[in-house]
Amino acid sequence: MTPVGRGRGDGPDDGGCSGHHHRRLHHHRLGHRGGHRTGDEGAGTVLVLALVAAAMVVLGGAGGVGVAALTGVRASGAADLAALAGADVLLGRAGGAACVAAERVATANGARLSSCRTLDSRVGGAAVATSVEVEVTLSAPGAVGLLGPARARARAGLAEGAGGAAQGLVGAEP
Repeated sequence: MTPVGRGRGDGPDDGGCSGHHHRRLHHHRLGHRGGHRTGDEGAGTVLVLALVAAAMVVLGGAGGVGVAALTGVRASGAADLAALAGADVLLGRAGGAACVAAERVATANGARLSSCRTLDSRVGGAAVATSVEVEVTLSAPGAVGLLGPARARARAGLAEGAGGAAQGLVGAEP
């Protein structure tokens, strides 16, 4: 004979619980009350999924802003280098045409030269091309590129003095 309270709980004769009572306790431990659901099961999962989705949207937006800013910086650098390459030609430091050199450098930096012009200054009474002004465009990668390309301008060459005469080298302007 099995001691009281140590039976399998299958029936009323062994001192344990009845089968019906055992099932009710088992369901109660699983969060069921009287065989009915409480109505809020799974609500935590939905809340967590909503929070994860919101975090992804915020991080995606921040990433897009970062990509756009980086593209602007890259466009500015490409414009600066293209203008300096053109100025090197004008000042006799490199051969060829100023705008061809500017385009080559812009392309090497992933940008497209959208405009290039040489600017004249008075040197010894004559108008001489002494500086170059460029504008470049650079497309951002991915979905940020749908917003349009970044644009940047730069100018490099000799600066004009108070009397209109060319003096000293001017770097790229913002």
